[in-house]
Amino acid sequence: VIVATSENSCITQLENLSQSGCCIKKPADWNFSPNDVLNLYFVIDNENVLDAEAMLVWDSDKLIGLQYLQAQPIPIQIIDEIQ
Repeated sequence: VIVATSENSCITQLENLSQSGCCIKKPADWNFSPNDVLNLYFVIDNENVLDAEAMLVWDSDKLIGLQYLQAQPIPIQIIDEIQ
């Protein structure tokens, strides 16, 4: 997953996924605040990238919880990747 704003970006791994949000691993270069609207880019392969806007709802030392601004369909390709 690529997480980006107009000023920052980072790449991390998807931990969990639902229609209302997702959980990602907290990368060492995490530099976002709870007020940021984050652009998420789920890279499925070289030709397929899905995007969603989300906000930070919780974080810990190792994980980040994000809530989508609008409910998202969950593509089967992403579910297969995280199982």
